[in-house]
Amino acid sequence: MSTLLVNNTTYYATQALGGCESQVSLAVTAIDGTLGVSNVAGPTKIQIYPNPVHDVLQFTGEIKINKVIILSLDGKKVIEKIMGDQRKLDVSHLVQGTYLIQIVTEQGIQTMKFIKK
Repeated sequence: MSTLLVNNTTYYATQALGGCESQVSLAVTAIDGTLGVSNVAGPTKIQIYPNPVHDVLQFTGEIKINKVIILSLDGKKVIEKIMGDQRKLDVSHLVQGTYLIQIVTEQGIQTMKFIKK
């Protein structure tokens, strides 16, 4: 309850019930995915639109996107795609909900939330 979470750090959680602690731990990675805010600034910043999205997620910005990774909010990888020169991603097959997208560039990784309608 009092652990300060650090972005992109993996923590291991156990459960205690009736004085017995579980022997198996669950790995949880802390990700700061504030809606519409990125952790990359200046000319390297990439934005996504539309948000919420129905079918195709598009990317703005001048920098080359190497790869995108889409994660469900429970941390499961749903899509990983090498982008090349592409500036859009088909997300029509995703179920409705909120997702995290990690945009990988030469300057680093930018993480954002988006909503699939």
